[in-house]
Amino acid sequence: MSEAIAAEARAPRANPADRWLVLAGALMVQCVLGTVYGFSALVKPIEAQFQWSATAIQGAFTVALRTSSAGMIGAGRLQDKLGPRLPALVGAVLVFGGLALASTITDAAQRWLWLVSYGVLFGAALGFAYVCPIAALAKWFPDIKGLITGIAVAGFGGGAAVFAPWVTKYMAVPGHTLQGLFLVYAVVGGVVVAVGALLLRNPPAGWVPPHATGPARAAAAGSELRQWEPGEIIGTGRFWVLWLMFVGSAAAGLMTIGAAKGAVKTAPGITEAQAALAVSVLALFNALGRVAWGGLSDRIGRNLAMTQMFAIQAVTMFAATTLLNLGAAPAYLLMALVGLNFGGNFALFPSATADAFGTRNLGINYGLVFTAYGIGGVVGPMAGAWFKDAGCGPGPAFLLCGVLVGAAAVGSALSVRRKAV
Repeated sequence: MSEAIAAEARAPRANPADRWLVLAGALMVQCVLGTVYGFSALVKPIEAQFQWSATAIQGAFTVALRTSSAGMIGAGRLQDKLGPRLPALVGAVLVFGGLALASTITDAAQRWLWLVSYGVLFGAALGFAYVCPIAALAKWFPDIKGLITGIAVAGFGGGAAVFAPWVTKYMAVPGHTLQGLFLVYAVVGGVVVAVGALLLRNPPAGWVPPHATGPARAAAAGSELRQWEPGEIIGTGRFWVLWLMFVGSAAAGLMTIGAAKGAVKTAPGITEAQAALAVSVLALFNALGRVAWGGLSDRIGRNLAMTQMFAIQAVTMFAATTLLNLGAAPAYLLMALVGLNFGGNFALFPSATADAFGTRNLGINYGLVFTAYGIGGVVGPMAGAWFKDAGCGPGPAFLLCGVLVGAAAVGSALSVRRKAV
């Protein structure tokens, strides 16, 4: 008993309130980055001004997702070595720079500038700033990783819930322009991410949170069985199971997010305002799903939570066309279910990565897992855009994504039995 008391006395101390400041900073960062999920609200104003095709507009969204997943690897390594604040501040600069550059586009011939500004620079901002709060919070809250990650990344979904109606209202004001919208977006977004970044920091090495017990206390004290290096995890079955499941689930959610407003407008009797509201419904449930699935996974385990989430999403994808044909209320239900289950990815996958490979290198290890999101960001949104340009409507894209996320459900169910993840 005396040895345990002595070990407790030697444990590094930190003000327990510090971790709540880190959570506040994480929410600020995530809210701005999450506006990418309100992307479909930008489609109509861009089409109206430049007459670009759906594929051309969605191209920047796809590039942003791929750039973010690639950039997260470098940002994760930087975060693991220097802490979360610096890469998050770099993200703030990229948020401002990318969106400010987008505000200078005035000619339809400047499609390349749209890809560079929103696709490359804003996408890089997502990669640099996104992983920092997640990695820091996993260390501050090892006792409730799933729940606290879910709360933090709920800000990502919540940001879109505010962004989509703001875009609609801003563009409805006489004299307001697309260029002005992007400039306001740049200034507000850059400042909020910068302030949030300044609140981020890691706890002292070996710090144990108050009242932590059992496995959480052991993890916080650094006594996990193994802390995996990034070069090691890619040779494991656990990594590739996580990666492939993330591809399928990300494709389904991102296809719907990228085309949500246009898809809902195919429902009978839907007005422009109702279609915009559907985007907010999707974003709101995206945020709620992160908290709900994260908290549930702390209780029933990551694998079982993933299996349930993927299965529900697959059924939703297969039923999407039927729901859209039934009118406004079923269309809102569709958006709610897609958002709820898609949002859970961002609580479950980082927590599962930490469970499988430890928290010491979580920044870069989750960055490697997150490259799957970039692949899903190509398959889902571009499939939706291609089918739209071909005049097929959203039905075939929903079916394709249902198959992909259904495969993820099967993979997760097998992992439950084999304990592969």
